[in-house]
Amino acid sequence: MPMSPYSVSKISAEALCCQWSRTESFEIVTVRRSPILDRPKREVCNIKFCQADSRNHNRNEGADDPCRKSGYNRDLTDVRDVVRAYAMLLEKGQNGNIYNVCSGRETCMRTLLSDLIKLSMIDIRVEIDPSIIRVREQRRIRGCFEKLHKETGWFPEIPSHRAYQILWLIG
Repeated sequence: MPMSPYSVSKISAEALCCQWSRTESFEIVTVRRSPILDRPKREVCNIKFCQADSRNHNRNEGADDPCRKSGYNRDLTDVRDVVRAYAMLLEKGQNGNIYNVCSGRETCMRTLLSDLIKLSMIDIRVEIDPSIIRVREQRRIRGCFEKLHKETGWFPEIPSHRAYQILWLIG
């Protein structure tokens, strides 16, 4: 059940694609993917990894804090697994079907951020910024790739345990 206007728009687009795949000459395979874990990015979900400016990192003022963040549990999938899933879906995906591309595991973003801060050896205070919290935001998301696996043989191969994620993010 959609919980936001954004999710309503996604469900509506999927329904339209499904209808077109059945009534028009379109071949459509729809993918719902989890957030991608990719080295060049420094943003995952609603957490932005930033380096504190040396003039600011000991400040305690509100808006000038170097990192004002919030965190949730998310299903993160390595970009290489996602690309492999897309390739398999191009070859074996069934017209009109919807597939989840995900790791099937939850990662606590707050814990991941805490581990990154410890590794940085910079004194960074983390607090929740209420202005970016959506009231109906899904706090925990873990996908299921069972259908994708059954139809294509795909499963995530790249480790997604926390230590690996940290090493991948810091490059």
